Amino acid sequence: MDFGQIRLDNENRTRLSMYQNTNYNFDRIDSKTLILDITDSATSTNLVNATEFSADMFEPFIIDKLSDVYLDSFLTHNSNLCDDSNNMAFSLKLNELKINPNICSNDSTVRQQLYGSILIPNEHDTIDSIHSCVPHKGKKMNYVCSINPCKLSKLTGKLNDIQGRSPYSPTLSSSTTISDSRIRTLDIASLTAEIPKGSIITINGVSASVFKAITTIYHAKDSTEITFMILVDTSSTNLTSSQAFMFSANNGSDAAGTSLAGPLNTTANTLRISDYPRFIAEFVIIPRN
Repeated sequence: MDFGQIRLDNENRTRLSMYQNTNYNFDRIDSKTLILDITDSATSTNLVNATEFSADMFEPFIIDKLSDVYLDSFLTHNSNLCDDSNNMAFSLKLNELKINPNICSNDSTVRQQLYGSILIPNEHDTIDSIHSCVPHKGKKMNYVCSINPCKLSKLTGKLNDIQGRSPYSPTLSSSTTISDSRIRTLDIASLTAEIPKGSIITINGVSASVFKAITTIYHAKDSTEITFMILVDTSSTNLTSSQAFMFSANNGSDAAGTSLAGPLNTTANTLRISDYPRFIAEFVIIPRN
C-alpha cells in the first residue's frame, strides 16, 4: 500500500474542499424562456375582433429534447373586466402547442371553446385598472403541455373569453367588427340613469350610420365620466369639443334600442384615448431528464 500516495490524495481533497460553497447545492435546470407579445394596431385588430394572430420569432426557437411547457406570467392591457361569468377567464389557443385538457361543462359552447385551450383566470376586477396593465397571477408556473424536439419560427393562435368572444370587446353581436380598438374616456354631465356595459352611444341629431359608440363598462347613475369604444365614425367626429351624447339599450345586435338617457353634454378637452389592446405571455420550457 502506497501510504505516500494516500496522504497526497487526502491533502488534495482537503485543499479543494476549502474553496467549495458551504450553502445548499442545487442541480442546474437548463430551462428556456419564450415570450409571446400580441397587440392590436391601426391595421391589425386580432384581439378586439377575436381573430387568429400570427407573430414571428426574433430568431428560431429550438427545442432539442422532450420538454415540458409552463405558463409563468400573463399580462393584459385594457381587457374586459371580470364583471360577468363569461369574462371570468381567458382562453388561449396556440396552434404550435398540443394542448389537450379534457372539458366537463353543461354549456356546450364552453366545452367547444375550452377544449385545446389554456385557461387563464381574469384578474381585471376594477375600473381603476383601465388604461393600465393588469397581471394575472393565478397562473404562475402552471403546466401547459409537453413538446417534442422542434424548431419554431412563429406562433399562431387566438385569445377569447370562455364563450369564444373577444375578451377586449363589449359588443353583443358576433357580426360586429371594430376597426379602432382603443378605449376612450370623456367627462360628461351627471348621468340621469345607470348605463349598462354594452349600451349604445349616439350624438343628438347625428345618424348612427355616421357616429356610434358602445360603453365598455357599467356606469352608475350620477357618474360624470363615460368610457366607450367607437363602432362607427365616418366623419372623424371631434370628441375634444363638447358633444350631446344619447344613450340607448343594446338591442342585441349592437344597434340602439330603448332610450336610457340624454342628451347629455360631454366636457370639452377631456378626451383620453388608451393604447391598443395587448397581452404578453411568458412561457418556461424545461427539458425532461
